[in-house]
Amino acid sequence: MPKWPAILKLHGDPELMFVGSQTAFTSDPTITELVLSPDDYLIDSDGKVFRVMAEAHNPIGISQAMGRFEYDEVMQLVREHLFSFGNTCIPKLHLANIPAAIAFIGKIE
Repeated sequence: MPKWPAILKLHGDPELMFVGSQTAFTSDPTITELVLSPDDYLIDSDGKVFRVMAEAHNPIGISQAMGRFEYDEVMQLVREHLFSFGNTCIPKLHLANIPAAIAFIGKIE
């Protein structure tokens, strides 16, 4: 089970989606109405990576953890997210840890 909050990374899209809780993940139409790819994943506050999937009887679900991202990998995703919006001071961005990086995405949404 993910440690919330988390970020959702959709395959082929540099933008990240902040997901504050399990309830938000399963009930927010912004998330539940997505057309998911097998390459989409959720990164929790511990850096654990979970595949997300939609099923006929369960609209959206989470697999068992399939790995872990390190701080640098999460920060690279955050920088790519910011760059997609035209931000230019990205190399100067430093956040203390993975939970801080995820919280940052939540604050800028």
